Amino acid sequence: MNYVLKDREPQAPLHFFEEISQIPRGSGNEEAIASYIENWAKERNLYVDRDECNNLFIKKPATPGYENAAPVLLQGHTDMVCEKNSDTVHDFEKDPIKLVVDGDYLKADGTTLGADDGVAVSYIMALLDAKDIPHPALECLLTTSEEVGMTGAFGFDAKKVSAKRLINLDSDNENEILCGSAGGLRVALSREYSKVPAEGIALNLTVKGLMGGHSGAEIHMEKGNSNKIMGRILFECEKICKVNLVSVEGGSKENAIPREAFATICVPADKVEEVKTAANKLAKDIAGELEDTDKGFTFEISEAIKADKMMDDKSSSDVIAILKLLPHGVRTKSMALKDLVVTSMNVGVVVTTENAVEIHTSLRSSVESLILNLADEVELIAKDHGAKAERGSKYPGWKYASVSPLRDLCAKIYKEMYGEEPKVIAIHAGLECGLFKEQIPDLDIISNGPNCRDIHTPDETLDLNSYARVWKFLLKVLAEMKQ
Repeated sequence: MNYVLKDREPQAPLHFFEEISQIPRGSGNEEAIASYIENWAKERNLYVDRDECNNLFIKKPATPGYENAAPVLLQGHTDMVCEKNSDTVHDFEKDPIKLVVDGDYLKADGTTLGADDGVAVSYIMALLDAKDIPHPALECLLTTSEEVGMTGAFGFDAKKVSAKRLINLDSDNENEILCGSAGGLRVALSREYSKVPAEGIALNLTVKGLMGGHSGAEIHMEKGNSNKIMGRILFECEKICKVNLVSVEGGSKENAIPREAFATICVPADKVEEVKTAANKLAKDIAGELEDTDKGFTFEISEAIKADKMMDDKSSSDVIAILKLLPHGVRTKSMALKDLVVTSMNVGVVVTTENAVEIHTSLRSSVESLILNLADEVELIAKDHGAKAERGSKYPGWKYASVSPLRDLCAKIYKEMYGEEPKVIAIHAGLECGLFKEQIPDLDIISNGPNCRDIHTPDETLDLNSYARVWKFLLKVLAEMKQ
């Protein structure tokens, strides 16, 4: 194997990052990565427990001088979001991630990189492998399917944990010490339809070029949502004439802001040019709206191969209305913590099956009543337009603690290393920390990680210098944990 990072520091964790990048590990496909790490840990005579969810709980004794120190729990997740550019040939079930070094940055070739959360896995493996790094007893937890509802964390038995302090390594800004996160809820809608003989002229509509991004960390950046834009354009077409859907698709993950959407519709032959004109005019307006936030947006509408079947009138109208009406983006912001989003929603995935159009959404809030209120709104929209709505996986938020010795220690060390105070914040993205706090109420928690941008997109980028600095910071924190 050609290690593209072999000459970079820190060599040990980067070596393990390259190793795990060879193993497909999309959410729900963690069997291979779990087996690899389990066998690797056993070869080093480490205690390793693998549960039915493929969560890995690995323990390493304290180094000399730290025998009386309280243990610390290090945590991350093995799965990654699998997104690729439409022109990239890559099978996430079989192919390794192709790493590309671009100066001081690490990317992948047309796919997501998997730094979320390969960073945590590589740091933890390097610590478990090291013989010259001082630390208290380590309890290391690598969970599964974090990106699709945190099912691994839900299935983990926290009674295995004896540590009362947790360092989560699933963050993406090195100058931030995270001490709180939002809770989340998935809601799936399904609108059944009947097929009828196609009439009129078939048109293909394509929304492309959007940046996408993490629906928690980047929802406030006013990026375009391809599914919502498609709904808006379809609704505009419906003002001209009757529009029958053949299919509508967009996005691939509930928690990723969708970048592309595609629809095929049938319209009366004498309305084709009018529909094209209206759609293109609105698309031009939308491009102007996105000029400062998502300038890559493009829209195309063209005649398609004649369709055999289309959706019935009522179903088509209802699906278009649902796409138009569903909330997306920031709903409420905090008045206590500057720039903190409290409640948001992402219309992440639209897919047409044999008999229904399915829409998958991700709701987030740090306030329980607000996320439930938002779910009620989604269900009312579904009910008013003949669709079924089903609430799916839900995870708790992680509330900011007024007292946190671990937070104080990390802030002190950060200032010593960099000469400035870190940002101590809560975030709108979801972390597994809330689940662990729920099971271990006296758990003292912080989260930190290196700078990583455009997470959940093929533009995902890891700052290698930041990766090295966070590694040094982590080692310094562990070295000072003698109590």
